[in-house]
Amino acid sequence: MRIRSLLAPLLLAGLLACGADAAPSAGGDTDTDSGSDPVVSSADPAVEAELLAFTAPTIDGGEVDFAALQGQDLVVWFWAPWCGSCAAEAEGVARVAADLGDQAPFVGIGSQAEVDELAGFVDRFTLTEFPQVADPDGTIWLRFADDVIRSSFLFIDDTGEMTRTGYGEMDEAQLRERVEQLIAS
Repeated sequence: MRIRSLLAPLLLAGLLACGADAAPSAGGDTDTDSGSDPVVSSADPAVEAELLAFTAPTIDGGEVDFAALQGQDLVVWFWAPWCGSCAAEAEGVARVAADLGDQAPFVGIGSQAEVDELAGFVDRFTLTEFPQVADPDGTIWLRFADDVIRSSFLFIDDTGEMTRTGYGEMDEAQLRERVEQLIAS
């Protein structure tokens, strides 16, 4: 009986972490795109540029200087190795990054797991076309996606305007369309 009383709250927390849709942050205007995919845009590139003023370690021991990426289109993918939506979209993300990453660089931010688990996810899905930031404690994830629990994308145009999308799986065709729109803007 004691195990059951301890297990119930843990199970509930796990379900919420893996499947609950979070509300968009208060940082911008919200609109809907395909289905229930929230889109939150920021109208203040100066604030967004401040968010990008940092360097982060990658899973393979390198680093990404986000400030150096300013002034170009950029796609940031937030993922976690335990996230089912992240696993489902990983191969599509890799293909789109391989096809369009020279026009809009991609950066992955693996979070909420130990570095060896993050590296295992990268290896499993061959996510080597673009840098994968190691964010085991979720600090970077919270910097950008303060209310996102599972897979999410951040699209940053060459003027610094950010559009957050996500709260669940985005298929390859949707991602490709979003990146092509980013490049064309």
